[in-house]
Amino acid sequence: MHIRFTSPLITLRTYSQEWQDHYTANVYVVRDPLIAWAFSKKGVNRWSEIKIPDPFNIMGQAAEYGMKYGVAVSCGPLGSRSIGTASRNDREYNDEEMAEVRRLVEYLHEKTEPPESLTQAQQEALGLIAAGPPCGSGGTTRDFRKCIKGQVNIG
Repeated sequence: MHIRFTSPLITLRTYSQEWQDHYTANVYVVRDPLIAWAFSKKGVNRWSEIKIPDPFNIMGQAAEYGMKYGVAVSCGPLGSRSIGTASRNDREYNDEEMAEVRRLVEYLHEKTEPPESLTQAQQEALGLIAAGPPCGSGGTTRDFRKCIKGQVNIG
């Protein structure tokens, strides 16, 4: 969710651990035609309808891991794009199912939107963190909280 500067702020994964390990070990995120589609378009599409070259046969390998049919969703502005996919092994997603996946990804995108700015208390707390270990302590979270308790209202 909210991919900024090539890194997502939040990552939710429900695919099998075996597939995730294979995908990660082969650095497929930079080669995946679904990711390429999602950064070039917004909306929802069946995997079979995305006509981007797949020279590493990622989609074929996904099918071998039980993900033969799928849907991809891309939403949000380019500077904070969210991408979601869902898959199955038995048949294509119908239009109603695709709309439901889209609604879910758009809902998650909306609910995980980071704030535009920090509160005054958050800014002060970050300033204290940036200044180094507080109050001559060992820099533990407990010591930090004790030190700033009287200086910043962190609620």
